Amino acid sequence: MSSMQSASTCFVHELNQNAKNDLQGWVASCEQRYRQQVLAAVHEIVSNTGKDRIVLMAGPSSSGKTTTAQILREELKDRGVDSVTVSLDDFYLPPDCFPVLPNGKYDYDAVECLDLPRLRACFSELIIENRTVVPRFDFCQVRQVGEREIVVDDDTVVIAEGIHALNPRLISPDLADRFFRIYISTQTDFVDQGEVVLSARDLRLLRRMLRDYYHRNSSFNNTLDMWGSVCAGEDKNIRPFMHEADFLIDSTHQYEPLLYHQSLFPLLVDTKWENSVHREKAERLQKALIQFGYLPEDIVPKNSLIREFLRDFH
Repeated sequence: MSSMQSASTCFVHELNQNAKNDLQGWVASCEQRYRQQVLAAVHEIVSNTGKDRIVLMAGPSSSGKTTTAQILREELKDRGVDSVTVSLDDFYLPPDCFPVLPNGKYDYDAVECLDLPRLRACFSELIIENRTVVPRFDFCQVRQVGEREIVVDDDTVVIAEGIHALNPRLISPDLADRFFRIYISTQTDFVDQGEVVLSARDLRLLRRMLRDYYHRNSSFNNTLDMWGSVCAGEDKNIRPFMHEADFLIDSTHQYEPLLYHQSLFPLLVDTKWENSVHREKAERLQKALIQFGYLPEDIVPKNSLIREFLRDFH
């Protein structure tokens, strides 16, 4: 397994000093740190083109899977390697086929929500026959609405992205060595005077709060309402399969807390928390963010993964 094995640590005072010394240079170095990890993954994939036919990418919510998959495609193209993408979301079954939790609600995060036999068959057909037909799932209609054919050659890389991508149940055991598995998440804690001010999971929460607010018309309270079950689903369905990964990517950009102090903190302050069950968590996040300096949105490069969570992302 390559890249990072466990959470790393950033010190708040060092980040603030980096921002004061050379803000643009520091932002560029943070971007480069992430990009170098992606390039290292690309090198591994290209080195095994023809053997590792399918790249499986998994990670918890707001890890940057979508943007990273796109960057992988661009970098592969620059090296003369064709690629296609497959979204595991297209293999969802109708909700009435989902497992039911003890409280009577559907377990939307269970791997059994996917059409596993068809998924395994599609992967096998791509590897053996160089073609398959995958479904299309419409989340508005909550059902499969059609199909699309995928045709590849022996050197085409298939990138399959989804929260369950590393679950061994998705692939036939006899073809397991034809897959390259990537796990992406934030892996860095932010520390001040020996205390964790923002954990790696907190950073993903801040990303998701911004993304939901700007792009899903969802209030902070609504995001926090869901966050507990999101994390429980991660602990049950995603993290146990980290050890399956051939490569780990830490999508943390060290300047993020300073950016969120500038862009998210004012929105948190303006939100009415008095009668919210999330008041304590909101206050903790605000208290954490004020320990960081400021970083304006316009200094974040247009092609940055972090743009996925900001106001002007398209």
